[in-house]
Formats: sequence, structure tokens, C-alpha cells
Amino acid sequence: MPVALLGSADFDVSSVDLATVKFGKMHEMDSGALALRSAPQDVNGDGYMDIVFHFKIKETGLETSDMEACLHGMTLAGEHFCGHDSVKIIS
Repeated sequence: MPVALLGSADFDVSSVDLATVKFGKMHEMDSGALALRSAPQDVNGDGYMDIVFHFKIKETGLETSDMEACLHGMTLAGEHFCGHDSVKIIS
């Protein structure tokens, strides 16, 4: 499952500690799947670099009843970040 972390004028994705990024259930920072791989890419064409992460769906802990998911991790400076959005899990 690809998941994009969007960069902006306020958030430089090169500051992300890639090894800490997980994707899974809302507000469950200790659960979720670690990324299989990631790649920089300007996903939304805004001129800011983004990162596309890929996760194994089964490792995320998400179920068909889940309506939201969270991408969270740490920056290289040790700051936590978390972003969430709606999801539709199809079994």
C-alpha cells in the first residue's frame, strides 16, 4: 500500500528519520507497519519534495471497519510527527 508524506514550506521531508515511520491504526504509535521502501517524489506537483512509503497491508493492523489511519514517525531532530486521513480497507 503506497502512502505519501507531503512536504511543504513548513515541513521538509528530508528531515524525516525513515527508519521510524509507521502506518496503522489511529493514535496507536507503538503498532502499525514499518515501511518496506520509500522514495522521494513530488506527488502533488507543488514543487515541494514528498516521500512515498510502501507498506504491507496485513502488517498495518487495519481492519475493514477502520475509517482512518495514521502515518507517524520522528524527524532526525527527534520531533514526533503524525498525519491521518480517511481509508477504505477492502479485504
